[in-house]
Amino acid sequence: MILTIVSLIFGCNQRNKSNNEKVEIHIDSIGLKIVKKNVKSSSELISFLENPIDLIEYKNQKKNWTSSGFNGFSYYYSPQKRDSIYYAYTYPNDNENPMRFDKIIVFKYGENKQIYNDNTERLIGMNIFSNDSLLGKANLIGLTTSRIKSRFGESELSTSDKLIYINENKIILLKIENNKVASFKFLKLNTNNIDKELIKLIEN
Repeated sequence: MILTIVSLIFGCNQRNKSNNEKVEIHIDSIGLKIVKKNVKSSSELISFLENPIDLIEYKNQKKNWTSSGFNGFSYYYSPQKRDSIYYAYTYPNDNENPMRFDKIIVFKYGENKQIYNDNTERLIGMNIFSNDSLLGKANLIGLTTSRIKSRFGESELSTSDKLIYINENKIILLKIENNKVASFKFLKLNTNNIDKELIKLIEN
């Protein structure tokens, strides 16, 4: 019964169009909670998820970084390009733990795929832990949950410590501590069917 309800939430064919109806359901061990059946994505959220940062400008301004190429996960968005690879660029910040360094993931292909400054690469994901003005509109660390909701609207999904926003094949998971954004993860995916199992993979 729960799975049926979830498929309706994530599907396109929602029968009940009442804007006032709210549902709260906890699912399995991840504590995923559906906070609304009908949440219309705000224009700012749609714009943000489509292009959260000026990728070229951000990379040009960052002076210290490490990189690694890898094949990517099966759920990553994968443009149909030959001779392609994913790169993770890691940028040190004030955190002592390297696992909390800021990171962006890009899709690269062709003759420039081994070059840092590549105008053809595409942003796939971001793991952000620090307040950084170079992020522009994606400088979300430290914002209150009320400020996030004023920008993006009510989150369609949440857990006990996260707000989760989705539009088409793009998702952002905002980690909340003391009513403020402590970190976030953004991803472009290979599917619009973002269910609880996929969210578990993304969280890990």
